Amino acid sequence: MLKYSKTEMRAYVETRLQSAKIIEAKKIGNTIAFQGTVGQEVISLEIDKDGNEYVERIATVTLDPKTNKPGWILTKTGSDNLPKLNKFGHMNQYIVMDSIFKSMYEKSNDGPNLYCKSKVEKFIKSDTDITFDAKYGEIVVTNGGYIKVTSLDDISGISEESFNDTYEIINQKDKVRKH
Repeated sequence: MLKYSKTEMRAYVETRLQSAKIIEAKKIGNTIAFQGTVGQEVISLEIDKDGNEYVERIATVTLDPKTNKPGWILTKTGSDNLPKLNKFGHMNQYIVMDSIFKSMYEKSNDGPNLYCKSKVEKFIKSDTDITFDAKYGEIVVTNGGYIKVTSLDDISGISEESFNDTYEIINQKDKVRKH
């Protein structure tokens, strides 16, 4: 498994962007979200291609330096807007900085604490297992998962399973029509 600091990961992504296919995708459905408490720890668990559970990231809620407010804790939902549990009965949760959350999510009409993502994001598919430091801690992306490269200052990752469950790839023809 490759292991990179935040700076090394940015260099790795910049190199990969020269030849990798950039995938544009929009999050579909809702996410349960609430503002966390500073110091609150969140462990994101995922399932690899062999069906084994692994820790994708461990993160702690901090104050956003731009807003001086705590980050938001987001929970992956199913089509019923309830937390989606993996086969081991665990939720997938993660933290998003307050300023990023407010710029990327909007309140859903489907119920309290439900939000939907309003922006298209850019990804590259990972062709190896990789661990790297990000704003909220270390992230693991296994081979086949996706590295979010929308902003090189905020590189993140998502497992292939969670990407397929929660994102819709926007093809170039659709993208042109939307402009």
